[in-house]
Amino acid sequence: MRNRRPRRLNPDRGAGRLAEPPGAGESFCSGMPHLTVLRPGPLRPAPSLLLLAAAFGSCQGRAPDPPFPASDTGGGTTPSLEVLAGSWSGLLWPEASTEPLVIALGYDESGQPVEAWLGDGASWLPETSELEASLDPGGSASILLQPLLPGAPALELRGPLGPEGLPGGWFRLETAEAPPVEGVFELQPTGPGFFSVGEHLAGRWSGFLDPAEAHRRPSVLTLDADGGIPDGRFGEKAADEDLSEPGLVSFADADLGRVEDFCVWLEDGTHLRCDFLLVDPAGEWLQGDGWQEQFGAFQLTLARVPEASLDGAAGSGGSAAGR
Repeated sequence: MRNRRPRRLNPDRGAGRLAEPPGAGESFCSGMPHLTVLRPGPLRPAPSLLLLAAAFGSCQGRAPDPPFPASDTGGGTTPSLEVLAGSWSGLLWPEASTEPLVIALGYDESGQPVEAWLGDGASWLPETSELEASLDPGGSASILLQPLLPGAPALELRGPLGPEGLPGGWFRLETAEAPPVEGVFELQPTGPGFFSVGEHLAGRWSGFLDPAEAHRRPSVLTLDADGGIPDGRFGEKAADEDLSEPGLVSFADADLGRVEDFCVWLEDGTHLRCDFLLVDPAGEWLQGDGWQEQFGAFQLTLARVPEASLDGAAGSGGSAAGR
């Protein structure tokens, strides 16, 4: 049995995203760029297990190893929380899981958190949450993200604060529908315009679409450097060749790695909308959530497929690596 991630409980995830299915007569893609309807055709085979293993295997085992040493302050005083000012991005590695959660945080000039986003779709914003950073006398920093809405997830990050900030430590994620999840995290400062489509999104991705009430479906996605989608498959729903128009995929926040929501028309005339996607600073993990008429609410977890794996799969006739 696989280790299931805690699901998003926060019903208010910000403007422009769907918390519920649209009402009668509404389109899932109202106000979104209109994409070419995918033409019916023979379904391509699902990604091979070899390719999926290559994608996930390349990113596994990279979690930081606790315990984290105390930060070296060079014999000076313990840094203040102000070293956290700006944008940070990285990964949460839950215990006993090979799939991390992408995380992004923004701090004001005093080092207090003002926003936080998680790859499963959860978010903590001033209007819906209490966000606080504190520093104990021993130099350990704690970042507490506490929701105001009942049942929404709460997250705490704790670790030694150093001149470089808070690059690693331990986390605890609490939800109303599952036991608390604990593990370690790794973060790095990003900054204005750190993320770009060409560097962090372009390439081949492979993983799973995870509906709330059904089994996982293997999924693959290829992104162009200009934001087009030349190839993709979500479960049994295959993409056509006409989604490569530039600008389909872009960043809503290039400081934190948040991808703008986008909508895809599928071959059967239904829509698949990615309401939220978050990429890690190394460009190895892409996560988010969305909605589709058949699947309902879903989470999407994709790992970058290394070029070497693509070359090997293509050489052995692997259909998932390309056409």
